[in-house]
Amino acid sequence: QGSHRVITRQECEKSGATLEPFWRDSNITKIAALDAAYRSSGGDRCVFTEINFGREVESNADITTTNGIVSQKSNLPQGRQILAIVDQVVIPIDGGLNADTPEAQIVQFVKKQCENRGIPPANFWFDSGLRTELVQQFSRDWSLDVNSVDCGNKPTDQKVSMEINMPCHDYYSKLVTELWYSVRMIIISKQFRNLNKDVMWELCSREWKNVSGNRIEIESKNEMKLKTSKSPDLADCLAIACWGARQRGFQIARLQPKEQPKQFGPDWRDKLR
Repeated sequence: QGSHRVITRQECEKSGATLEPFWRDSNITKIAALDAAYRSSGGDRCVFTEINFGREVESNADITTTNGIVSQKSNLPQGRQILAIVDQVVIPIDGGLNADTPEAQIVQFVKKQCENRGIPPANFWFDSGLRTELVQQFSRDWSLDVNSVDCGNKPTDQKVSMEINMPCHDYYSKLVTELWYSVRMIIISKQFRNLNKDVMWELCSREWKNVSGNRIEIESKNEMKLKTSKSPDLADCLAIACWGARQRGFQIARLQPKEQPKQFGPDWRDKLR
């Protein structure tokens, strides 16, 4: 039954995605994201998400930590990058006659949250598809440095993974599919932490199918709501946040070439030849 799921619960648990992060030092980058839904259509939630990424301490290192950060970092290995969920909040929208517009309420909420959490507008991403009013509101009431992404757009031309040597626009049908599969790659690369059960349920419930050109496409929100009676808003917002983390330097291990082992002396194949 899990053959057509983006990811399964077993893969999440096996990869340690539900574990807490152990940061190597305080050099942590904070990312915020928004999945906007302000018309109350179809029961969609307006979700704000914060994630952090940085270097992880090697598992075999002798360490002591304070609030998840290593207190003695001398003589420790570099560690690889990991990404962790910090918080996810459903933004309340007041539909009263005397209330501000939904766009203004969202921008005020997001701006306050980011200022309190120490997240600059340049590290904030949101889905701008068919939401020109929201884009203008962010630019007018907060900053021009915020980043918009159209999830219905064409996928990028970067390589799918080390195992699949082809551009994403030939492998996926839409950018939102590439974003979701990026989350999958982070998890199975054992670089994800603090995955809670609500987000994991949404990630593991969404299926994919083949469309024209034998490309992969995840099922739409409407299809998923008919199947599960729930919209994957938490997972959508997480996918946008992970996309933002990649733009700010987070590297997925499955997208990086493996280091070639160093050879000493003559090549063993010379003698065999």
